[in-house]
Amino acid sequence: MTWLLEESLYVLLIGVPLTAASAMAWVKTTHRALLWATILMLLLTVGGVAAEQLVVTDREQITAQLEQIAADVQSGDVSAILTHVHSDADETRERVQSDLRHYIVRTARITKIHEILVFRDRNPAESEIKLNAVVEVNQNRAPIAFELTLRWEDERWKVVAYTYQHAMTHLRKPSSQ
Repeated sequence: MTWLLEESLYVLLIGVPLTAASAMAWVKTTHRALLWATILMLLLTVGGVAAEQLVVTDREQITAQLEQIAADVQSGDVSAILTHVHSDADETRERVQSDLRHYIVRTARITKIHEILVFRDRNPAESEIKLNAVVEVNQNRAPIAFELTLRWEDERWKVVAYTYQHAMTHLRKPSSQ
């Protein structure tokens, strides 16, 4: 049910028609119970939209974290980028440093988040993400497919592991020999 808290449109799509139907029924019948039902529907709709705005779900927090990582990669600030790496992920930390030494990133922009899976039952909680980004590296611009694993640490999601490849790799024909 977290989908209700991720987009106020869902609350509005349910609440507005129910409120309108109740209001129309009250106008036609002037029955006092329908007036109270209309007021209740209106309050529930407003409350639902307010709750959606106030509650930050795991998916929303992860999406914001990913956008911040992309901004830090684009800025080239290695120390800022490394703050997004989990403290237990030494191999990932070394890989990030190695990748950034070999490439000059001019642009890093997430174009599509395909999937965010959150596993709160794991200890600590983890998330697996699949996304596409457009990255301009060494004056070459390319779509890149990323898969990341994040782990909850210090009240935020941090990268434990990641893989990437050119997003069109699966479309390329194998070279004939």
